[in-house]
Amino acid sequence: MSGQWPDADDPTGPPGLGARLRRQQVLGVVLVVLVAIVGLLAVAALVTSGETSDSLAKLTVAALIAAPVVRVAWLAVRWLRLGDIRFALVSAALLAVVGVAAVV
Repeated sequence: MSGQWPDADDPTGPPGLGARLRRQQVLGVVLVVLVAIVGLLAVAALVTSGETSDSLAKLTVAALIAAPVVRVAWLAVRWLRLGDIRFALVSAALLAVVGVAAVV
């Protein structure tokens, strides 16, 4: 296998492992992009001044909050597709709490 993760076509690996790894890789890319956005916003907030700096700082905090919320939403959809209603409902409740907190 030349040091690569096993694919779905690999008869020696568990079935469906390749699809699971691809999903995790996509999620990993999304989270890395969010971290990069947070870093760029934070630097931009530091090098600017006045109202622009305040706005960029607020966006930085919003992006920091968005990272775990995206992860929970991702899992909620996954659990719903798998038919695990309990975990899907718990994650939906957590997302609702975060939404209510944002409004309040």
